This record gives sequence, C-alpha cells and structure tokens, in this order.
Amino acid sequence: MKKLTDYLDPTLWLLAIQMLAIVYLLVERQDNKNALNRANLAAIEQYEQLNQASRVKERALRDEIDHQASTYRKEKQNEQVKNNATITALRTGTQRVSVAVRTCSTTTNGTDPAAASGDTNPRAELAPEVAAALASIAADGDDAIHDLNACVKAYNLVRDRLNVQAQ
Repeated sequence: MKKLTDYLDPTLWLLAIQMLAIVYLLVERQDNKNALNRANLAAIEQYEQLNQASRVKERALRDEIDHQASTYRKEKQNEQVKNNATITALRTGTQRVSVAVRTCSTTTNGTDPAAASGDTNPRAELAPEVAAALASIAADGDDAIHDLNACVKAYNLVRDRLNVQAQ
C-alpha cells in the first residue's frame, strides 16, 4: 500500500498541475477558436447581406438607365424620321430654302415676289441637293448634341443614386 508520503511527492503534484494547465489551455484555445469562428461567420453573413442589398440597388439603377436609354432611342428614332422627311422634301423640291443675298443696288419694279410680300432684301433659292446637305449637317449636329445630353443624363442619374446611397 502507498503511504501518505507517496502522495505528497512534489513531482506528482507538479505533473498533475501541468496536466490541468494543459487541459485548461486547450479548452481555452478551443473556446477562442469557436469565438473567432462565430465572429468570422457573423462578418461573412453581414458581408453577404450588404452585398445582396448592393446588388438590388445596382439592378434598380440598371433598370432606370435602361428605361432612360429606351426612351432616348424612341425620341432619337422619331427625330430621325422627321429629319429624313425634311431632307427628302428638300431633295424633291417640295420644300425650298432661300437665303438673303447682297447684290449691287437694284431698283424694284414690283415684279419681284419678295418685294411684293414686303421683303425688300433680294433672296436666292438654294439648289435642292445643297439645301438637303445643309439640313443633313444640322441633323447630324442635333443628333450629336442629343447623344451627349443622354450621356450627361445617365451620368447624373448614377451620380445622384450613388450619392444618396453613400449618405
């Protein structure tokens, strides 16, 4: 049988204390790992929620931009139809363009239709192809301006939505 002095051996007590310390540290380490895992999972969940909310806002913004672009395309198509009709009318001569011209001093004898209508400035009628070419140039310029305005509108829409989200 063991004596009481055998139980009082300091090496046994030191070994027991070391074992308890190791077990405590392992349990504490596992608790820290579990807490860290829970924190990571919470951060991932929060990230996913924010990401999903951002996707919803992005889809809504994309839909607004698509609607704006669709409206612009319809307006542009209507404008092109109108411009094409004007250019066709100018080419065929059903619509005419005249410009004021400077001439040497002349006397009007009342046979000039412009003078009869009260316009005393002499005028010259443009050739149909020249009038159509000028109308085409003006239409191209208007088209470019409309394109730039549509771009600015889309930019302002995105900027306004993103500024609202940031606040």
